[in-house]
Amino acid sequence: IFIDLFGYMEPYCSLVYYADNILVNTVIMLLIVIGGIGFIVWDDIFEHKLYIHRYLLQTKVVLLTTFLLIVLGTLFFYVFEYHYSLSGLSFNEQILASCFQSITARTAGFNTLDVTKMSTAGKLLLEKIGEQTEIKGWKEYNGYTGKLFFIYMWK
Repeated sequence: IFIDLFGYMEPYCSLVYYADNILVNTVIMLLIVIGGIGFIVWDDIFEHKLYIHRYLLQTKVVLLTTFLLIVLGTLFFYVFEYHYSLSGLSFNEQILASCFQSITARTAGFNTLDVTKMSTAGKLLLEKIGEQTEIKGWKEYNGYTGKLFFIYMWK
C-alpha cells in the first residue's frame, strides 16, 4: 500500500484515504506532538517524573499551551468544518480528523481531509495556526505565548 504523504499523486490529498484509520492518525499525531515539545521539556519530565510541582516554568507552560492549542484547535476546526469537509464522516471520525488537522497544521502539514472541500474559515484557521509557528519554532511559540498570557493574567 502506497501512502502519499506529500500529495504527489493527488494534490491536497496526502492522507485522505486514512481519515478513518485510528492507528495511522494516532501514530502521526503522537510523533508530531512528542517531537514538537522540545528537549528541555522532555529532560525535565524524565528528571522529575510525575512530580509536576518540580517542573520548570518552561515545562509547565509548554505542556499547558500544547494541550490548550490542541483542544481549542480541534474544537474550532470541528465547528468551522462540520458542514463542509467533515460532513461525510461519522462523529468519531469527525473528532479524529479535527484533532489531526489541529495538530498537523502547526508542524507537519499533512491532511486527512480534502482541502478543496474546506470552508474559508477552516482554511484561514489552518493558515493562521501554521503561520504563527513558522515565525518562531513550535517550542518557542508555545513557551512565549503561554508566558505572555500568564504574565498578562497575573497583573
